[in-house]
Amino acid sequence: MLRSFIMQLLLINLPSQLYSDVVQLFNEAFFTCNVGQYLDAITSKHRNYDNFTMEYFNNIALYKYAICCINFPILSALVLSNKYNEDTRKLVGNILTDVGTWSQINNDFIDYYDDDKRTGKTGSDIQAGKCTWLAVTALQRCSPAQREEFIANYGSWEPEHVTRIRDLYQQLGIDLIYFREEQATYDRIVNKIESLPANAALSADFFKTVVNAYYPNVTCGESFKLQKS
Repeated sequence: MLRSFIMQLLLINLPSQLYSDVVQLFNEAFFTCNVGQYLDAITSKHRNYDNFTMEYFNNIALYKYAICCINFPILSALVLSNKYNEDTRKLVGNILTDVGTWSQINNDFIDYYDDDKRTGKTGSDIQAGKCTWLAVTALQRCSPAQREEFIANYGSWEPEHVTRIRDLYQQLGIDLIYFREEQATYDRIVNKIESLPANAALSADFFKTVVNAYYPNVTCGESFKLQKS
């Protein structure tokens, strides 16, 4: 019913020349988000930690978050401003998909690290056995004994098991790895932006405005401070 209402609202409020493009974007976002949610759910259900790879995580991040939560609203805005075409679509996909992937990593980190009262987010990725960036990064760096500990405790709602996983993340220095990766991904994205030709369909300033909004730690220098601390 809710999806039907969306289509009807678009039909009522959009002129015919824009309706087709916007509906196509909505349908793409709906499809890709469902694919991402399925990948996320099936991985947590099966708990085969051999599948907890960075490639698999990136696929979850791409479909579950990047396309529908980052690319989709920007592309929709381009349609409404009469700037949507094949060139602008490619530019958004090339640059902002990376931002979307990072945003999913950030979401995983907040689930583990942040104060629930401050963010309003109840951390349950460990208990639910999610294929998160933190879990994948930990498994990449675990010793055989640490991997056994991870397998024995991950995906459990027992407070003691959750504490053991959180302690393991601390031992592996996951927070420091996160802040280093934050800076590295930001630098890669900015390099892409600065490599745009002067006559690009969307300006470098446009992309920098969007990107900087998703990297407040980097742009205000907090990431460096946190690494040093």
